[in-house]
Amino acid sequence: MRWALWLYPASWRRRYGAELADHLANEPFRLRTLADLLAGAADAWFNPNNVPRETETQGASVMIKAVRCTSSEFSKGESLRSAGLMLGVALLLTTISVTLDKTFGDHFAIEALSYAAFFIALLVSSNGTYLRPYSSTARFTIITAGSIGWYLFFLAVTWFGTRI
Repeated sequence: MRWALWLYPASWRRRYGAELADHLANEPFRLRTLADLLAGAADAWFNPNNVPRETETQGASVMIKAVRCTSSEFSKGESLRSAGLMLGVALLLTTISVTLDKTFGDHFAIEALSYAAFFIALLVSSNGTYLRPYSSTARFTIITAGSIGWYLFFLAVTWFGTRI
């Protein structure tokens, strides 16, 4: 996953690149780590002056916290709000896809929306929990790009499914 370092601004790589590369060398590949790297890169580009200051004894730990969206402790209320939001968004998107299906008939683009509903809802619900350490601009970008990405993925899959 060292290739993901190139997603960060050059000034960030000069300061933290070697430390993060060392950290990644000891990490197994996980989708969560990749998502953290992508979110950290977006945050570094949108907030170039928001680089944490550290003492010599804190260096790597401060850098890791700045890059990783570590699962911090969430209150029960935050967890319940996140779960409620996820269910609400999934229900809304599913209702929209069912309504569109009833109105316009069977179409792969509508089917793609119903498949993507859960994944989009999961992204939206992470705004107040796992994405909380990032700036609002980075969160918006991650949620929007991720939602579009999931929909396009399922759009391609359903389109391909109609062709075979």
